[in-house]
Amino acid sequence: MIINKKRTSLFLLFSSILCVLILYVVGYLLCAPNQVDIGDIPVELKANGKSVTFKSKTGKDLSGWLIQGHADKAGVLLMHGVRSNRLQMVDRAIFLNNLGYTVLLFDFQGHGESSGDNITFGYLESKDAEGAFNFLESQITNKKIGVIGVSLGGAATLLGDVIHKADALVIEAVFSTLEEAVKNRIEIRLGEFGRRLSPLLTSQLKPRLGFDIETISPLSRMSLINCPVYVIAGEEDQHTKIFESEEMYEKINSTKQFWKVSGAAHQDFYRFANKTYEKNISDFFETYL
Repeated sequence: MIINKKRTSLFLLFSSILCVLILYVVGYLLCAPNQVDIGDIPVELKANGKSVTFKSKTGKDLSGWLIQGHADKAGVLLMHGVRSNRLQMVDRAIFLNNLGYTVLLFDFQGHGESSGDNITFGYLESKDAEGAFNFLESQITNKKIGVIGVSLGGAATLLGDVIHKADALVIEAVFSTLEEAVKNRIEIRLGEFGRRLSPLLTSQLKPRLGFDIETISPLSRMSLINCPVYVIAGEEDQHTKIFESEEMYEKINSTKQFWKVSGAAHQDFYRFANKTYEKNISDFFETYL
């Protein structure tokens, strides 16, 4: 009996240590950069486009493509999701440039071909968004600028000064707080019990990246927006649950619209609902840009 109790205690101790080690490694992998060679500018954008490099407000070099539109049209800044890159936004760039908009799509630091040591879930990426906005502004003097931010791109938009500068915002599948985002993602893999393990991941933020989890709260920034906003959310999204998007929408004090994409999970809404997406976004930008 005593031997069995010792074995059980050792097993529980070993299991606990293993769990902590696994989550430590997961934390490292989540923050690790995802840099890849992007390749040539897509042929559909080549006629009006060129490769560009500009500075983030952090000083990092960011790589992107600038697609020139009509001289009398506004600009649109496109910002991709976490562990992705500007290629995620190519379809949107083609669609918007066909409408005449000048478009800038780029890689956040630590993504694609941009420099950077870590992914910071919007903390430093918000400085990238500011640098990108300023660069686009310098290319289309005295024109309005709209922004589309997907997931991380939306968080980066909301956490920095872009919300004070943009003339129209589209935010897609943006988490309300980083704490809730972590809990949702663990729950998907481990069930409800997994939510209780989230502190083992979130406690790594300060020593790894230098900020507390409370810093990353797009929800707390919604009331600061002073331009028209279009919030898009997937009805079946388990990464950013629909009630989170609805709560964020309620916090907006400016002109606003909400589209709950029926049947969509945490995915590319443009590809999921192509024609509807094009109509909704073109109407929104034509009205406010």
